[in-house]
Amino acid sequence: MAPARSWRTLYVNEDLVTARLNLRAFIADWPYEPEDLRSDTGPHVALVTLPRDQEVADVHTPEGVADVALPATYPLDDAGQLVGHETCQVIGEQVNDAGLSGIRCRSAQAPDGAAREVAWFPATVRSRATLVYRLEFDDWYWT
Repeated sequence: MAPARSWRTLYVNEDLVTARLNLRAFIADWPYEPEDLRSDTGPHVALVTLPRDQEVADVHTPEGVADVALPATYPLDDAGQLVGHETCQVIGEQVNDAGLSGIRCRSAQAPDGAAREVAWFPATVRSRATLVYRLEFDDWYWT
């Protein structure tokens, strides 16, 4: 059962640089490095498109970050620490309540705010991201 105030969300890296940063964070505590992964069994990247007319909240430009009362240093707070999930979840609730389709935000994996991610809230169970193509590990990670 999903927690209260939760809904289906697809998290998407906006580009390959962000995908690489997220992979490194994901495997940070594993006993191997990306160099140890096989192309055919390592993580693949899927390029997808979202349905038309999706309006998402801006939490990446200086104006958008200020609009949701995050510090200009987001994804870091004023003390230089990552802004916590609890803060971001409240913003997600506000965006969802406003009827928007998701959030385009700065990635926590790039403290300088350069990387982008999208959290997409499908409108219905029939709402789908469309697969454009898939890349094996060696074809996306090392390029």
